[in-house]
Amino acid sequence: MTPSKYFLLCIASRFGKNVRLGQAANEAHLLKEAETFLGEAIWRKTENIEALSMEYWNLRKFAKDHERVSKEIEHLQGKFDVTHQQRAESWKTAKDSLQDLTDERKQILSQLDTLNRERDHIVSKAEDIRRNYHGLKIKQDVLRKEGDKLGEIEKTSSRLSEIRGDFDKLKQHREKIAQDIAEANARIQEIEVLANERKQHGKSKATESSQYIGDANQQISARRAQINALNSQMRQLYTDIGRHVSLNAPIDPECKIAGKELRGLIDVMAALRRSIQYNFKLAERR
Repeated sequence: MTPSKYFLLCIASRFGKNVRLGQAANEAHLLKEAETFLGEAIWRKTENIEALSMEYWNLRKFAKDHERVSKEIEHLQGKFDVTHQQRAESWKTAKDSLQDLTDERKQILSQLDTLNRERDHIVSKAEDIRRNYHGLKIKQDVLRKEGDKLGEIEKTSSRLSEIRGDFDKLKQHREKIAQDIAEANARIQEIEVLANERKQHGKSKATESSQYIGDANQQISARRAQINALNSQMRQLYTDIGRHVSLNAPIDPECKIAGKELRGLIDVMAALRRSIQYNFKLAERR
């Protein structure tokens, strides 16, 4: 607000007090933002301004702390990301590591199905042979009792020997199949033990990763809270420096030098201060 506009507004008394106070509040907010911006831009140039010694050296300290904590966050975040990826890979590796066991178990179960069918077939065939054997044995006994047909008796005896041989072969085959079934079942049990061990190992690694991720999250959150606190403190110091330099630039050579590159902004801030004062004066006239 310029002086001429101020005098015109003095005449326009129909405008309400709240309008002027609202305008002043808006301008005060803009002024504070400008002070903060100015302070942040020039604070490193205020080392020789005695009145800002406390603000300058606090900012030097806070800036170092800010840099240190930011690096800690970056480091923790990096490890967090790597661990998170490792956990995902651990789950995938654990799942993949079971694939060979799953495939082998499926293959053995298929073999067991075939062996069981073959065993059932042998048992059925052995039962048929046993019936034939008993039938021929009865025939042999009857023929012997009748005392004739010696050729038929010899033929029957020969056939009985063949059947006994066939039965012995079936018995050996059945025993071999029984052994194969027992070995297959034992291997399935071994596979289940191995699969459980791999699952537990993968779960243990994933649990360790999850614990680290949880701890890292807490540490990152704590350091982000530190950063937020530092930002708040530094922002207030920026505002204090910007206010002091903008007010004293016309009369203090050190302030003038510090704010030289932003002289235009300092002039705007001076105009805002005058406008705020005029608005308050107009509000008082209501």
